[in-house]
Amino acid sequence: MYDTKKEKKPLQPQQALARLMALCSRSEKCTEDARILLERWGIAAEHRTEIVRALVEQRYIDDRRYAAAFVRDKIAHNKWGRRKISDALRMKRIPTDDIEQALAALPGNAEREQLLLLLRRKRASSKAENDYRMKEKLVRYALSKGFLLDDILETVDGIMAEK
Repeated sequence: MYDTKKEKKPLQPQQALARLMALCSRSEKCTEDARILLERWGIAAEHRTEIVRALVEQRYIDDRRYAAAFVRDKIAHNKWGRRKISDALRMKRIPTDDIEQALAALPGNAEREQLLLLLRRKRASSKAENDYRMKEKLVRYALSKGFLLDDILETVDGIMAEK
């Protein structure tokens, strides 16, 4: 019968730039996010580079600013640890210096407090046949959240001693 999908015309480079400017005004984007969107919209490679350069020059996109916002959000909302955050930022091709600077801006013990809260909550909701199995569950859970092993072991030992 009738095709209900409309044929979409590919965007022109100026339209794509305007659309990305609007998106970047509403929420932080990194250069990789912009490249992916431009590719999805069917923009030619040479135009993608020009558009991304224009967005960076006009400060719509700033990878350092993006990394700082990403770190704050993932710690506060997703309860992620340092390792998982840095891995996610590397996947978005954020420069290592920007990642390190964003992680260094974290308050000293914010990550430890987050880990302690997560593990206490997990311990209260988990069942295990003995302390060894409980400790194993807590360590696996914290590792999956991206916390560092030394911090995890220290925190788990403290929690297990609380009883």
